[in-house]
Amino acid sequence: MINRREVCPDLDCLSSVLASCQLIGDLRSAKEIHAHGIKLESPFTFHRSSGPALLTLYVKCGRIQDARHVFELMDRTDVVAWNSMIHGFTELGMKESALEYFKEMLTIGIKINETTLSIVLPVCDLKYGKQIHAYIYHGAVRGMVSLPFGMHLFSCIRNVGALEMLYLHFLIRHRFYTENVSYAEQAYNSILAAALALQKVSIGVLASENLVELEPENPGHYVTLSSLYTKAGRISDALAVRKLMETKGLVKGSGCSWVVEGN
Repeated sequence: MINRREVCPDLDCLSSVLASCQLIGDLRSAKEIHAHGIKLESPFTFHRSSGPALLTLYVKCGRIQDARHVFELMDRTDVVAWNSMIHGFTELGMKESALEYFKEMLTIGIKINETTLSIVLPVCDLKYGKQIHAYIYHGAVRGMVSLPFGMHLFSCIRNVGALEMLYLHFLIRHRFYTENVSYAEQAYNSILAAALALQKVSIGVLASENLVELEPENPGHYVTLSSLYTKAGRISDALAVRKLMETKGLVKGSGCSWVVEGN
């Protein structure tokens, strides 16, 4: 199509066609347009306008080296480009490369956003989790991460280091942004589910204690807390919780167990 009737498409046209290729995953046509584009203009000029669509397509198709090449010729301050590269690495199981790019983002001062966090946190270890925590705590993105989004992040967590970091961030937001207290119960339930899935009893205990405080008449929270205390070896605390339930006249539901099962 590009060479037919000696019609020479401009950069705007190529960018539009590339966007369509990205949507349908047409790698062959995209590579043809890519080759034509860098002949039409300098590589830097072409990638400035068409780079985002091309980068996303290469990542989508698993062509990470092609994506790297495009990325190196793009505006390095574009957080979308960084997110696309990191996402590509995580999709291909290249955890170390994803974390290296993320670390470089922080080093050169690229402002991360919610998308960055949702991509990085599932593969983040405690070392990088602490870096994100420090970045958030010192105000770089404070107020950026909403509690509903935070709950989504908890559902994505796959390792203990990331869970610990995100829990610390939640506590910071809960302290500084009291207008979001209405989300607290849902958030702590999300934290609890993630903690149980990762067998992180200490964080599960903290989440359960807060749930008991938020809903003191909900017997299920007491049952969970007592069971977690037992798993943590805090038998006297577990017995105290059961005694408190009796004092309050709260009855354990038929579907509740004093033992946290499975995960």
